[in-house]
Amino acid sequence: MSVQTQVMRLEELISKLPTEGDKRFANSLVGQWRTKRRLSQAQQLYVDKLLDKALNPPEEQPKLVVEVAATNMSLVKLHALFDKARANHVQVPRLRMALTDMKRFSVSAAPATGKNPGAIYVQLEDKYYGKITKDGRFEIPAYVGRGRNAELEQRIFDVAEDPSKAGRIHGHRVRWCMFCGLELRTTDSLYYGYGPICAEKWGLEWGDAVERKFEDSVNSASNVFATAVAQFMKKE
Repeated sequence: MSVQTQVMRLEELISKLPTEGDKRFANSLVGQWRTKRRLSQAQQLYVDKLLDKALNPPEEQPKLVVEVAATNMSLVKLHALFDKARANHVQVPRLRMALTDMKRFSVSAAPATGKNPGAIYVQLEDKYYGKITKDGRFEIPAYVGRGRNAELEQRIFDVAEDPSKAGRIHGHRVRWCMFCGLELRTTDSLYYGYGPICAEKWGLEWGDAVERKFEDSVNSASNVFATAVAQFMKKE
């Protein structure tokens, strides 16, 4: 294809170029050809590149699929939980969790100076999964598509609704804290699923759970009964 043919073809396709900068550059090349009837070797290469851009435009960025669940007020509660952690000097609130198949995902506050200040980001296996806006929308990119994970999304709702219960369930299952990621070692930490420091920072129950009080009372009664039986048997 001759240079003239390429330039004329480029002129026909200028409107299809993806950016205004490309269009201005193409117009300047066409103008120079019409004025001088020649282009330098470098300019001819640019004509080729612009033709390729016009004929093979880049794919559009995937649009967001906005999920507005019926329980979206739960996700507003999640923001309240993160705000509480910030108030207690957690600089970047983050949840570190594992699914049943042990794939890990995180739920973390977006940088205050980034593109989405105030949002909460969700990552699955270190890959972006979506974001939760301040008004409770879970925005998931279209490219996640078949990679949608119902368990992950349900666990996020569970944390938002009852973080103490969700933390306990998670800690019992994997034996590490979903708030700091550390292994649970003490009896109390293993019971609650998180430690006293995380309980204080995230505003969670610690030492006064109704279930724990009941369990302690049952154990105490059992111990008293066992002691009484032992003493009785000695007398016999």
